Amino acid sequence: MEYYTDAAVAYKKCLQIRIVHPLAMSNLGVALDRRGDHALAQKFHRNAVWLAPDNAYNRTNYALSLLTSGNYADGFREFEWRWNRGAANGNRGFVPQWQGEICPDCTLLITPEGGFGDIIQFARFLPAVALRMGRLITVVPKNLLSLMRLSFPGLEFLARGEAVPVHDFQCPILSLPLALGTTLDSIPGAEGYLCADTAKVSFWAEKIRAHAGTSPREAAVSPKVGLVWAGAPRHETREIAYVNRRRSVDLATFAPLARMNPGVVFYSLQIGDRASQAGDPPFPIRLIDYTAEIVDFSDTAALMSNLDLIITVDTSAAHLAAALGHPVWMLSRHAQCWRWLTGRTDSPWYSSLRIYRQKVPSDWSDPVQQIATDLAPFVGCKRNRDNAHSSDQVTI
Repeated sequence: MEYYTDAAVAYKKCLQIRIVHPLAMSNLGVALDRRGDHALAQKFHRNAVWLAPDNAYNRTNYALSLLTSGNYADGFREFEWRWNRGAANGNRGFVPQWQGEICPDCTLLITPEGGFGDIIQFARFLPAVALRMGRLITVVPKNLLSLMRLSFPGLEFLARGEAVPVHDFQCPILSLPLALGTTLDSIPGAEGYLCADTAKVSFWAEKIRAHAGTSPREAAVSPKVGLVWAGAPRHETREIAYVNRRRSVDLATFAPLARMNPGVVFYSLQIGDRASQAGDPPFPIRLIDYTAEIVDFSDTAALMSNLDLIITVDTSAAHLAAALGHPVWMLSRHAQCWRWLTGRTDSPWYSSLRIYRQKVPSDWSDPVQQIATDLAPFVGCKRNRDNAHSSDQVTI
């Protein structure tokens, strides 16, 4: 918080020296947004846009401020300026962008954009889009392909890199809310819209039970919590790599969860560079790690479906678990992503998501401590439900 205040003071001094300075106005708006003062921030963003209407960086800063404050109508419209920054990774091509038209005789190609979490979050719009088009084709990364095909069986998906058929319109997946006129009150699928493969769910259930060496009932009573402590670094994009450093933690940061809740069994869901920390000694209990057997997101979804709770930093695992309708507690950095809004611990995007935000930038101690405290009653409620269910069973 202190350096956001220092930044705001510095940009104010700059504007005192040179009152007409669009970049300083936009950056002052960003600093104020980081402090949660969106109404004031947007005054500076609007001035910056008025002075330099073609500056895509200033327009995108304004968009993120609007989105963070929940103004989706204006925010998603301004967000289209991201394409002029050279930072987005969609593929607009030469085909006209779909603007929400009803075209029963046309083919629409949805192109991937952002990270895995972005694609999972915005896939909820695909059924509504399909109702407006004759044919809908959605391109996704290969390791999302089986999950999407299973979850949306009536829709057509291709893996990124495959040849795409001729189409009349295209639309980046993050532009779908604009095309559909989405507001905070009209976000679909908050209760969940993805499905786990039943055969894979059964596979993981048996593996977990066999590993525990217990009966199915005994294995069910032991609370099982999945952990994800780091996002993908994505070093090729400096801005995203910077965000990843701020959103990620080391596994040792989660130590209070185990120390305060010794009856919980923890499972690693961590993929990537920091996955090896699952075997590091600082964690006070053994972390069960099956991630070497995970091939794609459908495997992760099935494993998650056998766990009682997912605790994760702000990465694709949070979107996956919540899109499955599964309980997920997410640690969020102080200057959190626009999609989580400001001052909320819940989300209009996901009913099963609970947000634990840093009170002080770069300090995870408070949210981790709060999760550790909240975990005890969660575990108690689960055991009570399981015991009550067990008592209802009659052996003949």
